[in-house]
Amino acid sequence: MNIPRLLCIALLSFSLTNCTSSSEKNNQEKEKPQVKVPEKKTTTPGQPVQGPRMEDDAKPGFQNMYERGNKRRESIKDKFDDKGNLIERSDEMYDKDGNIRKKNRYTYKYNDAGNRIEQWYYCSDPNDAPLFSQVNYLKYNNKGLQTENIFISYDDKGNETRWAKNIYTHNADGRVLEDKLLTKDGAITSRILYTYENGLLVQEVFFDYDESGKQLNKKTIRYNEKGTVISAKDE
Repeated sequence: MNIPRLLCIALLSFSLTNCTSSSEKNNQEKEKPQVKVPEKKTTTPGQPVQGPRMEDDAKPGFQNMYERGNKRRESIKDKFDDKGNLIERSDEMYDKDGNIRKKNRYTYKYNDAGNRIEQWYYCSDPNDAPLFSQVNYLKYNNKGLQTENIFISYDDKGNETRWAKNIYTHNADGRVLEDKLLTKDGAITSRILYTYENGLLVQEVFFDYDESGKQLNKKTIRYNEKGTVISAKDE
């Protein structure tokens, strides 16, 4: 019978057709330019976008700290004496809408050695009405080390609202050994003792006292050579 022969011819014809089609496909693939598809980049959800670099004095709490900080810096006005000492500075602080929130003014005085002995801070509203003021009176020894600081604050009427004095003692290297905080009546309210080793601060001891001078508490903090707290103890 001719059926098997016809079947063989048909199968052979199909095989040759497939081979030809496969060969043509391979040739077409070789002729195509080999282009590398770029890898798709993905962004992690919730990852913050890096914005402009903030300056140290850009104030927090605004929708755009960078612009608010720049605007305040642009408002700064300084005055100097004939020795180059800063004797007055003024600036303005702004709200989130860019409106003046309050005005600041600072004044400074110096002794003959160039040490700052008095500094005032005046705070006023946008219409220049006083809000409060503060002053620091500073004293130094013959080595130029600060030995005393009196701090006084006043309300908008000029009434005294706080008074405090810090007295400092130093070691031979000029480092502060003790910082005492006193009231206007001379009562000690707190003390801090500092300990150094090889020129590095290794320990601070804090004391608090009541109005009669009785010790209320004591806290000791120790540091390693890198300034990291290694122990803290309350007594």
